[in-house]
Parts: sequence; C-alpha cells; structure tokens
Amino acid sequence: MSSDSGEQHAGMYPTVSVVVPTFNRGARLSRCLDSLVNQTYPKDRYNIIIVNDGSHDTTEDVLREFEKKATCGFIWITQENQGIAGATNTGIARSTADVICFTGDDCIAESDWITNLMRGFTDDSVGAVGGRIESSKPVTSLQRYVEDSGILNQKRFMLHNKLLSGNAAYRRRILADIHGFDNLLVACVDADISIKTQLLGYRLQYAPDAVVYHDHPDTLKGLWYRSCRNGKGLVQLHKKYGIHYNLAYNTSIFLFRILRTVVLYPFTLASAVLSGKERYVMIRPFFEVIRSGGLTLGIVRETLWGGEYRGDVISSRVDFIEFLEDKPFFSLWEKVRKKITRSY
Repeated sequence: MSSDSGEQHAGMYPTVSVVVPTFNRGARLSRCLDSLVNQTYPKDRYNIIIVNDGSHDTTEDVLREFEKKATCGFIWITQENQGIAGATNTGIARSTADVICFTGDDCIAESDWITNLMRGFTDDSVGAVGGRIESSKPVTSLQRYVEDSGILNQKRFMLHNKLLSGNAAYRRRILADIHGFDNLLVACVDADISIKTQLLGYRLQYAPDAVVYHDHPDTLKGLWYRSCRNGKGLVQLHKKYGIHYNLAYNTSIFLFRILRTVVLYPFTLASAVLSGKERYVMIRPFFEVIRSGGLTLGIVRETLWGGEYRGDVISSRVDFIEFLEDKPFFSLWEKVRKKITRSY
C-alpha cells in the first residue's frame, strides 16, 4: 500500500478501542468477544480492551484462550474489584485510540456495530454516539417486561439528552477532559458522562443501525437490586450537580404508580382471563411494582441517609437534562391534570 493510500485509509477509519469491563461472566464473555473480533471495521484500526474486575470464575481462562485466536489488537487486564466505573476507567487509560466504544460483557454486537457507531460522528460537534440496545433472547416474562418498559431503550434516553454506555462511543479526548467515569456514583454514570460531554459544548448523536443484543435481567432479585441502585444513583447525581432532589415530589410519582397498578390489577386480571390474553399480561403489573418499589427505596435511603456527595460539586447549568430539576410538590397537580386531560 502506498503512503497516500495509507493516509487515506487512516483518515476514513479513525482508530478505535472497544472497552469492556467484566466480572464473573466467563460463560457469557466468550460470545461477546466473538462478536467483537468479527467486526467489519478494519482489523488494523481497532483493538479490544477487556478489564477483568477481580472475577473468581473462568474469566481468566476465557481471556487466555481468546488471546491466542484474536485477529485484531487484544489487551486484557486483571485487577482487584473496583466496580464497573473503576474497571472502565482502567480500560480507558490503556487506550491510545481516537474513539472509545463501550459495551457490556453480556452483550453481542452486530458485525457492523463499530462501523455504524463511527458513521454517527458526522462532524466535529458530535462528542458521542449511542446505538440501539435490543434484547438478546427475551425468553422469560421478566426479560420481555424489561424490553417493553424501555428501561434500556437508547432512543428514549436520547430524547432526554442521555446515552446508555452499554452501546456508546466517545471521543477519547473528551473522556480525558471529563476524567472518565465517576467512581463515586453507584449508578447513573452513563447520564453523568453524557452531561459532562454536553457541558464541554459537544452534542450526542443516535445511531439506530449500531445494534447490540443484551441479556436482560432474568430474576426478580436482579430487577429489584438494579432499581434500588438506580434510585440511589439518581439522588447522588443531583447532589453532584448541586440540585435539590425533592423527595416529596418524586416519591409521590413512584408511589402513585404502585398504587394505581395495585388498584387496577383486579380489572387487569379479569380482562385478561375473560379475553383469553396471555399469561404475561397478568404478571406484568407485578414487575412494575417491583421496579417502582426498588426505585422508591433507593431514592428514600440516599436522600435521607446518603450524606453529601464526596467529590467536587459541579455548579454549571444542566437544564438540558429533564430529570435534573427541583420541582415543587404542588407542581404534581399540573402533571395529574395533564394526564386526566389526555385521557378524555
């Protein structure tokens, strides 16, 4: 290849690192790695960086075996457990690429995933690109609920100027400027780096053709734990940005959802039985109560007993993120009025 064609190749295909933190998912990690190594993106323009965050299963065996057959750059690091944010930051620190892509160890990427993410960087104003997250195999009613409820719907998150890092790509220089992921947040780290990227003047882009398939939670315990953690992380995020979290307003919303679901359940059940609807319709309300209850508990615990945010509080305006608002309790009436109006 001539030097001119080599420069053109480099210009068309920025260098990419795919960073994947992993913990005790050796069995699933193999599927993820197979999908990442079989990308259509030029093999000499991307590498894979796996951070083994203190796993005590077969993860290291999987990584050693994969290292022998990897057809692109492959780096793996083992460290003591630091959590997903700390593990991701370790991977970021090992990268020298132009762009860093993120996905999970329980995800399978389509073969053109990197290519389609990179196409989202249409100009220099785009700081990050997020792709679509689909259910890998919604074989259980709970996994179907997670898919239907939009908990991992990237398009929905983009409407609120946030990206889920389970399928996202950021310019590495931006990640350096914002100091990567925040180790002090137990959740909502995705929202945090989305906010900080936009505070630097960059915008987010959605790339629906960049698809990964995710193993949605398949146990009630997993749904409950995730919801509690997200509730806690949400309050921590408010503290970080110096925004009051109105406990009365926000918990009233979630408690209303629970009450409405419980009160309407006999009608839902009767309708499902009489019309011969599938079993999923009968048990979906139960999943909604578990999720809303977990969020409420996490919010209450962190608001009342979580203490101050231990890092530097950011005082910049973040009114482009809808949920970071200090709403008075009486504004609930306006929310209720709109719902009543829409229903007629």
